[in-house]
This record gives sequence, structure tokens and C-alpha cells, in this order.
Amino acid sequence: MLINNIRLGFRQLSKSSVFAFINVLGLAVGISAFFFIAHYISFHLSFDNFHSNKDQIYRIGLNRYENGELVEMSAKTFPGIRALLKQNFPEVQHVTGFIKIPANTGFLFRYSGRIYNEAGGWLSSDSSFFNVFPSLLLHGDAATALQKPNSIIISETLAKKVFGNEDPIGKTLDRIDDHTSGQNFTVTAVLRDIPDNAHFHSTVVQHIYDSWPESDDELWGEGRLSTYATLSKNIQAKIIEERLNNLLAQIEKENVLVKDTRVVLQPIKNIHLSSSLPDELESNGDKELLLLLGGVGITILIMAWINYVNLETSRLVLRIREFGIRRVIGSGRSALAFQFLTEYFILTSAALVIALGIVFYVSPYYSSLTGVAFKQIESLHPEVWFIALILFLAGTVLVGIYPVIYLLRFSPTAALKGYVSINTSSSTVRKSFVVIQFTASIVLIAFVMTVALQLDHMKHINKGIQLETVIALRNPTAYSDQEVTAKYSEFQTFKERLLQYPSIRSVASSSAIPGAEIGFNYVNLLKRNVGDPYDSRAFKTMFVSADFIFTYGIELLAGNSFSTPPGFVGEAPWDTENWSSIILNETAIRHLGFQSIDAAINQEVYFSPFDDQLKCRIIGVIQDYHHESAKKTVYPTILFHNYGSFQQVFFSIQVNPGSSLHQTLADVEKIWKRVWPDRPFEFFFLDEYYDRQFKSEVSFQRIFTLFAGIAIVVACLGILGMTLFQMNSKLKEVSIRKVLGASVFGLILLLSKLNFKLVLISSFIAGPLIYVLSKEWLSIYPEKIQLNAWFTVLSVLILFTAVIFVTCFLILRIARANPVDHLKRE
Repeated sequence: MLINNIRLGFRQLSKSSVFAFINVLGLAVGISAFFFIAHYISFHLSFDNFHSNKDQIYRIGLNRYENGELVEMSAKTFPGIRALLKQNFPEVQHVTGFIKIPANTGFLFRYSGRIYNEAGGWLSSDSSFFNVFPSLLLHGDAATALQKPNSIIISETLAKKVFGNEDPIGKTLDRIDDHTSGQNFTVTAVLRDIPDNAHFHSTVVQHIYDSWPESDDELWGEGRLSTYATLSKNIQAKIIEERLNNLLAQIEKENVLVKDTRVVLQPIKNIHLSSSLPDELESNGDKELLLLLGGVGITILIMAWINYVNLETSRLVLRIREFGIRRVIGSGRSALAFQFLTEYFILTSAALVIALGIVFYVSPYYSSLTGVAFKQIESLHPEVWFIALILFLAGTVLVGIYPVIYLLRFSPTAALKGYVSINTSSSTVRKSFVVIQFTASIVLIAFVMTVALQLDHMKHINKGIQLETVIALRNPTAYSDQEVTAKYSEFQTFKERLLQYPSIRSVASSSAIPGAEIGFNYVNLLKRNVGDPYDSRAFKTMFVSADFIFTYGIELLAGNSFSTPPGFVGEAPWDTENWSSIILNETAIRHLGFQSIDAAINQEVYFSPFDDQLKCRIIGVIQDYHHESAKKTVYPTILFHNYGSFQQVFFSIQVNPGSSLHQTLADVEKIWKRVWPDRPFEFFFLDEYYDRQFKSEVSFQRIFTLFAGIAIVVACLGILGMTLFQMNSKLKEVSIRKVLGASVFGLILLLSKLNFKLVLISSFIAGPLIYVLSKEWLSIYPEKIQLNAWFTVLSVLILFTAVIFVTCFLILRIARANPVDHLKRE
């Protein structure tokens, strides 16, 4: 019986090959898109799941309150928290803290005559690092790896690059301090390459003392650590958190910096999608965007099922007489149901096979588009796949049953006459399905436009800086030895030689460049008077050369820029007059309470990065500019001249418009090799470097546009199914109207008015959804586009055009056919 049903199923599907092809294609596309979205969501939900003790690891964050209101949050906490946890909480198994050095600093070292500049980011951590993160240790002893000074741990990839197949443990790396050999580090362990689904990454881990810092002021000062602890099993984090805050309440009586602060314990598994605090080690994911993408995946799958229902009921209309004859000759309802379910099984199986083929061939492009490696399902988040499988199976069964129930409701007599009664309830269900598809399509089209326009807005917003003609070079010796005065004279030599070329307009050095995070970031940093109260607002501090403002075209609103002292040849001018001159941006001036920009010039303020109060004089005010990203608000910013600090992490070269970039780069490299023959030459264009900040937005735009496009294509198949159903149920009416002289245009209006009506209904439903969803998504950006009715109107017009095209194409085929071909069957 089963074999006979399968044979009949293939025969019937071959007779209606167009219906079968559309059904299989729609289901295959829907299933494959649903699979890719499930994979993407699974990846983001799997962050930090690879830790063997993931359920016990917690990060300690810090909140600060003023008058009961939360005014500051941070992903880092006081260094003294480590000692508190070790001394007072036996339930806490291990505690570690580390400082992450920015990736743009680099770790410069020499081994076997070769120089390596490891820019993958590196940590300075204590001896408990691998006790808290045991899964990160590949080779070595977790208990002793970071116990001794000058111990260093390198990643598996770095070990292979430097040592090849040799055992790296025990080898010595010579860290370079400018021209001479510097500090020797001994490799004591090998770090496992940290997976992509981790909330922090590093290729080098350096030793710091467990007791650092030692002074009480530093323990509870502004310098903070990323602090993690492992709790014993079955211990509630909330209890530890409350007890820890009680201890802080006692400490705040003696230390004003601890006043009104509370710590929070965050499970490491929740950091990626549930935390967006200042001082995050890396950018985290967005749970709302993930939910939105998950909604798109479910929408695509539902659309594919709706298409199947509409197309299958449309196809069954053509087989109504077959149904009547089989019922009359004795076939029972169960036998007919089994036959049609067999056909559905064949269709679904074919769709699954094609979907697997799509997944196999498209996976490399998917990985390139999303930046998510296509891994095995079991290596990611199993709960996502279980839910996806249940959803898919449940929907598949329900969708397969509905057309059968629809068919079995017809009486054999009516079926033999070829009469199809489209009752109100069935018609309402089909129309509701199409309205759902149309509404989803309009919302998706509008949201694609919102994402694209917002990204374009952020890229082309007036940043207040000139990036298009600037080339940046990274100084690999930055921070290797800040007190080597020869560094500045080398930069002066480099600069003077470059300015001899007519293609180069200016050269500057700085501790950070636009697009790179300003690492020096502290609260309570700048005050009008020494006795002013604690200020929770974060200030950012940069160290720049005299030409920095000119090089980047930053507008100087008042006062003067820096100037290098006459005759300066490299001696560190630590005189108060030069060191204490600062330039502030507009936000800093407003925050300090000056009545106007001009009123701030030559005024004295107090700079207090630690305990010392340095009296500074404001010599200039610059316009606010988006240094880090248009995604962030502009921080109060302080500029110091870098000739007293040697904060020369980057060199910036402004090229004259119209000059050849290729030739200019060749000239720059030639001078670089003359000044620093043993240093790697690394350059990048500032506009491209700055746009890397929008990587997550670009990735999301591509992903969302792709799957929204798929959803819209599937919706067009739904239009096809609805139109086919209408035409198949009105073939006789159309033929009679043609015989009586109806025009083709009149028939198009007759058969398409329902679709147009459904589009209109969908537009009224989609409008509020577009506004709410777009407003919610845009709320995370300080600079955003304005929403208006054109988003909905344009989306409706695009869908309306698609409906017209598909509907007219199908109706023209029937309207131009000979009516006798249909009437002779009656």
C-alpha cells in the first residue's frame, strides 16, 4: 500500500510540476534560511560555554550611586576586591584579576635574531589566572605558570609562529626596549587559542604580582582590574554579592573613593548578550538584534509553510473530480488522507535534500558574510537546535494536515460535479495567511531601509575631523620604554624628512588616533578647584604633538594650539609651563561649568589622575568631534602635548589632495627604513580604519538584508499561490466573461483586486510595527536618523509593485488563453 501511494504521489506531482517546483523551492529556501539563522543565534548564545567550570565563573563589576541614583557602571572593579574575596569568603575557590593592554600597543620582542610584534592584545594577570580559566591552558602547570616575575604565556598560534615544532616552554623572549635588549621573559605555559565565542581574547599573558597594588590608596583608587572569581557549587552569587557589599560599606568610612559603590556579580555566560558596560574588554553582542533576527527566521519558515498550504489547496482544486470518483468507488477518508500525506512527505523530503545542498554550498559565503565560522551543530548551543527542531517538526505536521482536512470536507457529489465551495472560514484563513506574509514583508523592507540609512548616516555624519587624506603608522616601540628621550628626536627626524616631499602636508604623533579607543579614561579627573566634590563623569585624555589638531582638521574654537619649544632636540622638557598646558573640547568646558568658551581660556584647573593635583592652564578649546565612533556620545576630552610623556603610539601623515598615494607610501616606507631599519612598517588609511568601528552594524545589515530578501522572495511565492488558487477556482467564470466580451484589463482588475485589498490591510497593520521596532533599534545610537511615514509608504509601494508584477503575469496567461479550452471540460 505504501509503495503504491508513493508511486501515485510521484505521478501526481509530475502532472503538476509547476506547483511541485514552487512548493519544493519555497520549503527548501525557508528551511535553509531558518537553519543559518539558528546557527547564527546558537553561536552568540554559546559564548564562554567552552569553559569547563562555566557555571561557577563570575565577573565582578562596579556600580556607583549619588543620592540613591546610579551614576556610573563599570565592567572593572577595585583591585582590593581580590584580597577581600580571598580573605573573607571560603566559598570563593579562586580569584584573578588582569589588565588588558590595547591591541594597538603590541608586544615587541626578539627571538633567534628575528623581531616579532604581537598585536593580538595581551594581558597582565596574577598566578590564579588558570585556576579560574583552566580550559584556556594547553600546556604547562596552572599552579606555577604565572608565579615568578618575567613569566609569560603565549598562545598556541604564536608559539608555532615563533618556535615551529619546538617545545616553547622554557624558551626566553627578549622584549625590546628601543635600540637595546630589554627585559627577558621565560615562556612557562602555552595558552589555548581562545575560541571566537569568548568575550575576551589574548595571545600573550604576562605576570603581575598577586599582591599588586600594595598601597591602600591604589587598592581602592581609580585604577581598576577586570576581576573574576569561581564560586563553589551550589553557592548563590547574590549571597556573596550582598556580603561583599557589606564589607565595602565598612571600607567606605575610611576611603572616600569607595563611598556609595556596590559590586555586582555577573555570570560569565551572560556577559556577551546581557552586558554593555563601560570598560568591557571587547564589544559584546546585542540580545535585541538577536531576537529580531530570530523573528525573521521564524517568519521565513512560517511564510514557506503558508505558501505550501496555499499552493497545495490550489492544486487540490484541479483534482476535485479525482477525489469524488475515488470516494464513490469505495476509498475511505483515511486512505485518501494517507495518499495526500504521502505526497506531502515526498515534497518535504525533496525540500530537505535541496536545503542540505544549499547549506553545503552556501556555508563558505555565510561564514564570510557573518564572520561566524560554520562549525558543527553540537559544538554550539544545543538548546537552540532542540527548540528549532521541535518548532520545525510541529509546524511540518500541522502544515501537512491542513490541506488534507480541507479536502476531506467536500462531499463526493459536489466533487464529481467539479463544484468547489469556498466557504467563508476557509477563505478567511487563506486571506489571513496572505495578510501575515504581506505585513511581514512590509516591515522587513522598512527595517532594511532603516538599518541602511542609519549606517550611512553614521558613516557620513559630520565627525569634525578630516580622515580621507590621512595615513596612519603604528609605532611598534610605544610603551616599551617611555623614558628613552631618543624616541622623540627620532620622530622629529622622521617628520622633517617626510615634510621635504611636496605630497606630504603635515605629520603628527599621538597616543590614539580617530577610530582607536582612548585608553586613558578616568573619572574624577579634572576639577575647577582642589576641594570640589567627587565627579563621576569620565574624562578621556590624549597626548598629541603640536601638529595633531592641524593634521586632522579639528577646529580650534578659541585660544592656541601647542607649540614645540624652540631648539628642542630630544631632551625631556619637564618644566611646569609646558607640561601643564592643556586643550579641552567643548563638552569638557560645559561640564566644568564655564560660562563660555572664551571665558575658559587661560583659566587654571586641577588634573588629578592619581593622588597628585597638577595645576593646569587651559590654552585652547577645540570643537567636539567623534573620536571613537558616532555610535558613542562625545566624552569630555583633555589634550596634553606628548613631548613630555613620549606617548607616541601612532604617527599620522596628511597627504596633499591630488597626490599619488602609491608613491607617497613608497616615500614614507623609504624614510621609515632609514630611521628604524629593524622595525616593521605597518600602515593603514584612516577612513577605512575608522569605518572598522561599524563592523558589527555592517555585518548585521548584510545578514538582515539577506534574510529579509529571502523572506520577501518567499512572500512573492505566497502571492503566486493565492493568485493560482483564485484563478483555478474561477476558470469557468473567466472563460464565460471572455466569451461575453470582457477585456484583458477588466479580468486583471477582477482577479487582482483581492490581493490589492490585502496589501492595503497589511499596510495599516505594518505601520505601527515599523515605527515601534525601528524606534527601539535606533534608541541605542546617540546620533540617529528621523523616522517618518515614507518608510511605510515606500515599503508598501515596493510590495505593491511585486504584487502587480506576479499577479499580472499569471492572469495574462489565462486571460489570453482560448476560453473553449476551459469550457469544453464542463
